Amino acid sequence: MSLANPTLDDIWKLFQETDRRMKETDRQMKETDRQMKETDRKIKEVSTEIGRLGSKFGFFLEEMLYPAAVRLFKERNIDVHEVHRNVSAHRNGEGIEVDLLVINDNVAVETVKVSFFNKL
Repeated sequence: MSLANPTLDDIWKLFQETDRRMKETDRQMKETDRQMKETDRKIKEVSTEIGRLGSKFGFFLEEMLYPAAVRLFKERNIDVHEVHRNVSAHRNGEGIEVDLLVINDNVAVETVKVSFFNKL
């Protein structure tokens, strides 16, 4: 094929090659889209699992803290009259969450917060 003097057959072959390439590009784009959707699905799945793991880890720490906190207060001759878990209070538009509230005649607070945030 000569580009200086293309024949009608040359031009037809160029159109066919262009059409073939466009179809291949379209096929590749569809495959890329499919792979991106699969990747998005996997990211959401992993994010969910990380959130569950964070919750389990936080629960594990709270379970370890509960007996240790009571023991530590008693070792310091601080009587423990009450122990409350997962206490929250809200006043004037503000709030507080306490994982473990240990009370005697005065109040002492132990808290553990472990959070994983999904920013995806």
